[in-house]
Parts: sequence; C-alpha cells; structure tokens
Amino acid sequence: MKYCPNCNKHIEDDAQRFCAVCGTPLIEKNICPKCNTENSPEYAFCIKCGAPLKSNQNIPPQPPVTTNNSVVKENKNDNTKLMIIAAAVVAIAGLAFYFFSGSHNQNNVASKVAEPPKVTSQSQKEKTPQEPVPPTVSSNTPLPPPPPAFPQITSNAIVNASHSSADHEGNYIHSAALAIDGNIQTCWSEGVPEWGLGEFITIYFDGTYKVSGMNIWTGHQKSLELFRQNGRPVAVRVIGSDGSNEQYYLDDRYGMQRVNFRYPINVQNVRITVEGISPGSKYRDTCIAEVNFF
Repeated sequence: MKYCPNCNKHIEDDAQRFCAVCGTPLIEKNICPKCNTENSPEYAFCIKCGAPLKSNQNIPPQPPVTTNNSVVKENKNDNTKLMIIAAAVVAIAGLAFYFFSGSHNQNNVASKVAEPPKVTSQSQKEKTPQEPVPPTVSSNTPLPPPPPAFPQITSNAIVNASHSSADHEGNYIHSAALAIDGNIQTCWSEGVPEWGLGEFITIYFDGTYKVSGMNIWTGHQKSLELFRQNGRPVAVRVIGSDGSNEQYYLDDRYGMQRVNFRYPINVQNVRITVEGISPGSKYRDTCIAEVNFF
C-alpha cells in the first residue's frame, strides 16, 4: 500500500506512482516483513523488532520524527542500553587505570628512602651534632704562590758525567767527562770488546732544569778520517731523572746535529744510551764527541 508524503492520502492502487490530489510522488509504506509493524519511510530497520526493512535498504537510519508513544519509548530504551554499555566501558577502563597506577605508585614509594624525623624538642636539638662551619676567607688573603718554574738549562749547569764503560789508551781514558768538556776534538769512547750497544753516559746538572733538546756531535770529531774509522751512534735512548724515556734517531754525519725532544723534561740528570751504531772502518769503538742541552 502506498501513501502521499505531502497530504498523507492512502493510495489503494499499487501501480499508481503520483498522488491524484497533489501530484507528489507516492511512497510505499515501510511495513516490517517480520512483525508487520509500520515504520517511517526513512527507517532501514524495524523500530520494534530490529529486522531490516525491504523498502528502504539504501536509506541510512535517521532518528524517528514522530509523536507516537511506542516509537519514543523504543528509542529511549535503545539510548538507555547504549548509555549503560558506555558507562560499563568507562568503569572497566577506570578500574584498570586505578590498579595500574596504584601498583606503580607502590613501587615508587617502596624505592624511596624514608626521611629522618625532624627535630622538634630543644633537647633533641642539643643532642644533634653541629657541622663545622668553614672559616671565611677574606678577599684580601693572599693566595699561595704558584710552584716555581724550572729554569732553562745552560752550559754552566752541567757539573759532571759518568759512563757505563770507557776505552783506555795507556794512561789516557776516553771517559764521559770528555763529552761535556766543550772540546769537540776529544770524545767518550765505550770500552767493551764489541761495538758498545747498550753502553751509556749520564750527565748531571747542579739542580732541576727544564730541558727541551740537545746538540750532539757523534763519533770522533777530531778529523773526518777518525770520524769514519770509529763507530757512530745512529739511535740513542734519552732517559731523564723525571722518568721520561724516549728513543731518537740520529744522522750519520760529521759535525753537530740538533735533537728536539718530543716534549720538555724537568730533570736533574740525563742518560744517553747507544741503541744503534754505524760501524767504523778501522776501530770497533763507538764514540760521542760532545753533548750540550737547551
């Protein structure tokens, strides 16, 4: 059965498509196929039993516009159910958050260290030991002087030298003292049978000095011929009294060569050990003619 949505006239003829009174397109009644309840044309589901309606499958469900008491009652029931479900979901979420936050707070409380009770009575205050108050330092109090810087070494600071061995020519000794006498024509010469690897001289100062390097004349510097006939150090180890220990390589050349230490040392004495040699053409002696420091 159809009816006019404009003038609400019922049309008995199912084949009729327009209202004979006002000409409005006719709409078929929205009858529930399950319980025969008449529903509004815009409903997609029956308001009584919830069954899908055939006449308006493609129309989305709309809130019922009617004053019918039964429809309002059903709508209220549906809203009440939704509200109950929503309230239950909120309650479950709240309980879960409460238990989680409660256990978390308990762990935090357990991990905290209890603070000591506050002292309230006068007797307790008297028993509490007082921390010593540091003395007030006046801005006019002079600060302690910085440690003195070690002076740069000069030739006058060298006072003595010793050796691990020395070569003898009769009564003449090629001692380590000849390596600090200021004369490059004299020399220290080691006194072991072979080339003297591991032999050393130690040079002493009259105090502690800052030493940045050394000038050294290797071999016998009296003549170029004697220089070639005797052995010359080409590698030495410099050991300071401050614990410094470094190896340096030298040129095999006639004359002076300058050796800059890797870092300055503050020492009272320096040991120079032969660790590599260039052999002489005639004598098995390794010589150092002169050493001074800067």
